[in-house]
Amino acid sequence: MYTKLKTLLIALLFTTFFVTQGFASNSFSPPPGEQETLQFIIYYEGDILKTMNNKNSVLGTFTEIYELKVVETIKMDEFSERVLLEVGTKVDEPVELAKEISLADNVLMVEVLNPVVETHKAEVIR
Repeated sequence: MYTKLKTLLIALLFTTFFVTQGFASNSFSPPPGEQETLQFIIYYEGDILKTMNNKNSVLGTFTEIYELKVVETIKMDEFSERVLLEVGTKVDEPVELAKEISLADNVLMVEVLNPVVETHKAEVIR
């Protein structure tokens, strides 16, 4: 319990640091004409790469279905990691997927970066 609380506090501090220093997800925008890709930051207690390669795990299943690719891994402390994942397929509901990923064992927090939001035109009926 203490380890998980400590890890959550570290994750919160990292997030606060990146936001205040201008390294938040919103500060990175693709060059004009390039489509944004959906990415997730997962704060994980343990070895997430080992878990993602296990096809019997929840994260392994998500990795296979959504073609998740590891972009960057940062070891936060001796117990936890921060991993930036890029999605290789189309995801209709990125926030719902993040919620499902957050329910996996040892996942502390999931952030959604560059969500693809489609704008719907309202139809005027006269």
